[in-house]
Amino acid sequence: MLDLPMSSFVNLLEPLAGSLSLAEANPGDDRWWRLLGRLHPMTVHFPIGLALTAAVVELINIIRRRREASPFAITATGIAAVTAIFAAFFGWLNADFEGASQDTTLFLHRWLGIIGAGGLSIVFVTGLVGRTGVRITAFNGYRWGLIICAIVVGTGAHFGGEMVYGKGYLTKVLFPVAAQTSDDEAAPEAPVGEADSETKKISFQQDVLPIFEARCAECHGADKDKADLRLDSFAGIFSGEKEWWTVLPGDPDHSLLVERIELPEGHVDQMPPEGDRLTASEIATIRAWIAEGALGAEGAEGADASEAQVQGPPVKDPTTKAANAAKVEADRVAAAIEAAVEALRGRGVLVMRIAQESKEWEINGSLVSPKFADDDLALMNGLQPALVWANFTRTELTDAGLAGLDGFDQLRSLRLAQTSIGDGGVEAILKLQKLEVLNLYASQVTDAGILRLAELPNLKRLYCADTPVTPEGVAAASAVREGLEIIGSAASPAPTEPAESPSEEKK
Repeated sequence: MLDLPMSSFVNLLEPLAGSLSLAEANPGDDRWWRLLGRLHPMTVHFPIGLALTAAVVELINIIRRRREASPFAITATGIAAVTAIFAAFFGWLNADFEGASQDTTLFLHRWLGIIGAGGLSIVFVTGLVGRTGVRITAFNGYRWGLIICAIVVGTGAHFGGEMVYGKGYLTKVLFPVAAQTSDDEAAPEAPVGEADSETKKISFQQDVLPIFEARCAECHGADKDKADLRLDSFAGIFSGEKEWWTVLPGDPDHSLLVERIELPEGHVDQMPPEGDRLTASEIATIRAWIAEGALGAEGAEGADASEAQVQGPPVKDPTTKAANAAKVEADRVAAAIEAAVEALRGRGVLVMRIAQESKEWEINGSLVSPKFADDDLALMNGLQPALVWANFTRTELTDAGLAGLDGFDQLRSLRLAQTSIGDGGVEAILKLQKLEVLNLYASQVTDAGILRLAELPNLKRLYCADTPVTPEGVAAASAVREGLEIIGSAASPAPTEPAESPSEEKK
């Protein structure tokens, strides 16, 4: 048996206790709700498996004409009902806090899950009443209700899978596009663009675009353009600077698009990353089209397409120049953010987007060991245009070190609770003009400091309890600007319209 000192358990529980105390001091802190939401993937599979297993057991009993319920099936149904309720609750939180797309798939997944959880609860109670088979109506209701609930839960799980892996993830394995199969069977020895290349040019509209729409547009189309790449139109493929094109007219061997679609199964950069790969015929068609010069501007066919040879964007067009410059800058910013994220994660800092597909980020350095300090702020370089929430609770940041926040003009929430930050750090904080929530709980700030901080134009809520701040200081700072709520050492008058925290605005 391991002989662990009591200090080990104290060190293990300290971050949890600190987070609980901070959440108590900050009513707008939603980290625990978000944590519950992220338990959804962990809990949702358990009731699905139990419900399906219990339904199969009772279906076998129906076939065998057994006149009493299976004790295992009833027990599994009860556990599935309870865990399904928790999974549905966690899932609802997860969708709200992580910014899930409110589309039909989410609607079906969410409500089928809720219906399944409620149905399993009713079926479980009915099963307890009719388990001996004496109350035949309840007994039959339990058995057939369980089977129906299992179908509902399984269907809801299917839509959950589509949310993660894309539409048709399950069905496209069994029912591939008919046109692809017929092409493979009709001409396995002479793919389009090899045997017929001398007699007929490859048409972008008729031969190439349908492949891109069927196999690539889900990730590189109008709704989603991963890596800023569009494959749903001729103009989209050749947008931006020529050096960044994934298709090099006349050179399929050095075209990044061809390289990716020909990568072996399981390679990290394969395209498409999931699902069926492109067939040999489809790859040959794309290769032939590129080898012929990647012809075929919108509406051009056959011989007319030769006039549409790709020449790149007109260099004299100021709009195109501006768009290209913007793309280069966006790529530079994205690379800098990625580098900062990797550096911070290497230090143990929690870094994540505030919601799915969001371009805004948050960091939490409160749980880092050894503690986050002034020198670590340099790791954040590159996140300036994207960082909106920062949590430095219980860190070793100093007043002098806060100068490292210079340039983080997008910050809306800053937590410096339980640190040595005092009035000397006020000047650096005042540069964060978009700041809405500032938490200085149990810090060293005084009346003079919060009086100056009250001048921040967008500040809505300031926490300064357990600091040298006096009730008189709270009252004086609260009077600086209407709508500013200060939670200090004594109760202050509640504002007529409570200010919203960043987390409440997101909701």
